[in-house]
Amino acid sequence: MRECVNCHGPLQAARLSCTACGLSFEGTFYTPRLARLDPGQQQLVEQIVLAAGNLKDVASAIEVSYPTLRK
Repeated sequence: MRECVNCHGPLQAARLSCTACGLSFEGTFYTPRLARLDPGQQQLVEQIVLAAGNLKDVASAIEVSYPTLRK
């Protein structure tokens, strides 16, 4: 969930909690740019990093043609 269901403004994390012991931290937390991507975009970025930026290798890994990937 990235936006408020009421006003559609951006949401910001205000509390982090440990599921094991219940310890929690409250405040304003920054969400890194890559964490704001949708899951499909995150997977593509991961493939690009794993392929050291070689788009031909990325295209092969995700089973699309190189020209399609470039679009």
